[in-house]
Amino acid sequence: MCSSNATYAVVDGIPQWGVYTEPFTSVNLLDAKFPGLLGRGRGLRRSRLKEWQHFAIIHPDCYVSFALVDAKFICTSFMCFFDRASRQTVQTEKKKGPGGIALPDHLWDARFAFQTSDYFISVHNCLNERRHGVALDVMMPDGLPVKARFLIHQDTAQVEPLVAVLPFPSGRPFYTHKAPCPIEGELTVGDRKFTFDSKRDLALIDVHKAYYPYSTFWNWATFACREASGRLVALNLTHNVIENDHQYNENAAWIDGTLDRLGPARFGIPDDAMNPWEVRTLDGRVDLQFEPHGMRSETINLLAAHSSYEQPFGHYSGTIVDSHGEKVQLENVFGIAERHQVRW
Repeated sequence: MCSSNATYAVVDGIPQWGVYTEPFTSVNLLDAKFPGLLGRGRGLRRSRLKEWQHFAIIHPDCYVSFALVDAKFICTSFMCFFDRASRQTVQTEKKKGPGGIALPDHLWDARFAFQTSDYFISVHNCLNERRHGVALDVMMPDGLPVKARFLIHQDTAQVEPLVAVLPFPSGRPFYTHKAPCPIEGELTVGDRKFTFDSKRDLALIDVHKAYYPYSTFWNWATFACREASGRLVALNLTHNVIENDHQYNENAAWIDGTLDRLGPARFGIPDDAMNPWEVRTLDGRVDLQFEPHGMRSETINLLAAHSSYEQPFGHYSGTIVDSHGEKVQLENVFGIAERHQVRW
């Protein structure tokens, strides 16, 4: 991992390649220079930069996920609720045209929202105060109201974030900031109420900015849990279009707050994503089976763009070996996986 003294993701036009354990003051990817016409024109770069924030929130009785996405030619947001006992899923998606949302280039004190007549998600990134605030007020398609107020705690001194600036084969930069974080607050779904306890419940934050190639894919696996002792264990694995993923990847485990880098990830995904998956790393340190219990999926077809997205959620079982050789045994740990193929 790299020194965590960097302030900007791009300095003098050069992306600061590497994996860090502290956030950047500014994720200024618009300043990046790279080969090709796109790399020379700031306006063109702005039109191609894909950005989102995704939140996955885990409670013993339910799972909640939502995202706010600016793909430049379209802005989208989704919200999904999964009842872990009944395995019932309710979800909704909303779309806006270009400029429908403005995502910030930092996490320190920035507010943004996605709002329509029956859909409101607001996020206040406030990393300078070690927290993120979230408000939800969403009407599901069947008339089920969902409301929530969450406080997500992110103390980077307690849990090292995964902060990466990595190169695609074209030389275009890819940035992500991920972390498992304690969460507290309340969620109401119709007449049901769920209380979130920061000593038990966890949120997985995924902040993302990248100059993706027109045709791309990624497979993703992530989870977070607390062992009986209270120790935090979490995982992030991705396989995407980065060619040299032995050198450049965002694969890591969190063991008691410490980020532990891992080798390239590979996925055994069945044709039907609701069947069991195999997830492992080529360094032999991760060997997991994933059993889906529910899934959010969406297909977008536009004139020059297509997105096929499947995000199952369920249980991970298997082992992770940490950098000291300790084998962490996992049994039915709740998490999510993802298969996404896109032209954009």
